[in-house]
Parts: sequence; C-alpha cells; structure tokens
Amino acid sequence: MKEADKPLAQIAREYGIHPSLPCRWRDELAENPERANSSNGNRCKYETMIAELERLLGQAHAENELLKKSVRHDPKESQGGKTKTDTNRRYMIIQEAHSSCLQLSISQSCYA
Repeated sequence: MKEADKPLAQIAREYGIHPSLPCRWRDELAENPERANSSNGNRCKYETMIAELERLLGQAHAENELLKKSVRHDPKESQGGKTKTDTNRRYMIIQEAHSSCLQLSISQSCYA
C-alpha cells in the first residue's frame, strides 16, 4: 500500500510526528509548491561543509602517515651519516610549519 493511500493521522503515528504536521505540509505544498524545495540552500551549505571536513580529514591522515614514517627507524636506510628518518623528521617539521602558516594566513618567511 502506498503512503498516499494511508490516512495522514496513520502516517503521523508511523513516523512519530504530531498528527497536524502532515496536514500543514500538504497545505503548504498546495499553497506554494516552489517552497517545497527551499531546503536546497541548506543542502548546499552542508555539502560545502562536508567537503571542507573531508579535505581536512585527508590532510590530517597524510600528516599522520608522515609522522608514522618518521618514527620508524631502519639502519639500512642510512645515507651519509644521516638516516632517512632524520630527513623525514625535518620534512615533517617544515610541513607542520607550512600547514600552520596556511591556517593562520601568514607568510612562511615570518615563521622562523
């Protein structure tokens, strides 16, 4: 049975909402159908926020992977007295400074 065939009171009970709410929604839709999709502005805002959070999560994941690599030490990876681990640590410090400067919108040359 389609929900359109059910009484509005039954639909309200099934979804746990006030019985007058489906009636109000139906009346608002009949009165102004363009407003039925007015939540698109909020959806766009949330999609933008989700994209930004996903970008930040990816950045944090990359930083964590770099940190994991810099903590590992393999004596076979020595190169001229310095290990790749030392190089990775230096790179990680530079990368953190770069990320901090980007977040604070300041020049990297100011960070010393």
